[in-house]
Amino acid sequence: MWILGRYGKFEKEKSEHLLVDARTYEANRGNEKTLAIWSFVKDTIFKVLSEFGVCCERVPLKGVKEEDLATGTGYLRSKGWIMKMSFEEKIGGADALKASQTYTRRLDEKYGKKAFQRFSEADMQCLFEK
Repeated sequence: MWILGRYGKFEKEKSEHLLVDARTYEANRGNEKTLAIWSFVKDTIFKVLSEFGVCCERVPLKGVKEEDLATGTGYLRSKGWIMKMSFEEKIGGADALKASQTYTRRLDEKYGKKAFQRFSEADMQCLFEK
């Protein structure tokens, strides 16, 4: 969520998806090696986020085959795909996604290298309580 919120871009003005290209994703995952393993990203991160209404997918670029997006050992290649994120309406849809992007950018502007730490410590569970 941090990478897409901070570095993602809306495809067009009225888009409901944030997009980040492969190079940007790779450049901003830091030292977190598990974020380079496609099976971990897909089966763990995407799955957990989906339980909270955050929809993520890796989309091959036009003309790129699915099997060319990762190495033989399962690591994401740094080209040939984009990552796409959207929020379901139950958690606010596109408006909440835009707010999330604003939040991550402001954290980055205010705290610089410590911004991700602040982001990772945010407890947003109360948003799901009625």
